Amino acid sequence: MFRRVLLVFILSFSVVMCGDGAKDAEVLDYRVSLPESDSAYLDLIPPEVVIPAHTEKMYCYYVTHQGEDLAVSTLEAKQGPFGHHLALLKATQVQEDGLLADCTDESAMGDLRTFVLPGIELPESNAIKITAGEQFVLQFHYVNAGRQDIRVRDLARLKLVDISTVDTWVNTFTTNSALVSVPAQSSGEVEFDCVLSEGLSLLVVGGHMHELGTRFDLAYGQSAESLTSIYNVDPWISQFRDSPPVTAMLSEPMFLEAGSLVRTSCAWTNATENDVVFPAEMCSAFGYLSGASNPFHCEETK
Repeated sequence: MFRRVLLVFILSFSVVMCGDGAKDAEVLDYRVSLPESDSAYLDLIPPEVVIPAHTEKMYCYYVTHQGEDLAVSTLEAKQGPFGHHLALLKATQVQEDGLLADCTDESAMGDLRTFVLPGIELPESNAIKITAGEQFVLQFHYVNAGRQDIRVRDLARLKLVDISTVDTWVNTFTTNSALVSVPAQSSGEVEFDCVLSEGLSLLVVGGHMHELGTRFDLAYGQSAESLTSIYNVDPWISQFRDSPPVTAMLSEPMFLEAGSLVRTSCAWTNATENDVVFPAEMCSAFGYLSGASNPFHCEETK
């Protein structure tokens, strides 16, 4: 019988540290507690890792769904202190099942696509489909600003719905720039365009930047001269890093015509003494598409 909880028993992966290293007793335990098995959820648990003090790390855990087809309405992401995000993604290239990879570098992002967005509940009869044998990627990001190493283990809870009740399948909408670079004691901007190859019905849309962000805008139009903002946050404040404003059009999705443009614009002010580049800062739009057979992903790369 299919188990709703995917408990991956885990080796502890530690990051190699300089010098003599820290004793295990000095590592702070920030692992989230694990719930009892619940048939209403599919629980995904990535391996434990140790994040050294004053270090930013992002890991990608590849796991293949071995059970029956499922319908998912939302993702509940649980992280410990210093956690930045826990995301459920897909990779364009299938990897060894159970692989844990360091994906902190911007080059790793080009192969990843958003799959299920955390904290956004789809309306009744709408769901995201997980098919038998499908591989997805749990990506967890930590910025350990503390003085001690931390041991972390996150939890992704996928809320399930009866697949027979689903009338509309939902897919993801994402734009992302890996070219974010803001010099020390300076301001910076990123602006890039995406052309829609087919018509899309936008159900939910939001933006993602970090603490240095000052303005985010997503605009749409038939040409570069006729763009109209469809999501704008000005000013962007540091609290939006983890809880950005989201525009939901659940009862009446916004139709984006084939051949039109979507422009993503981000601005930052860096008052620190250090240059800031991706992934310390980001410029991404995210959302859901109603009735789309494929996800939409546009990536600005070199």
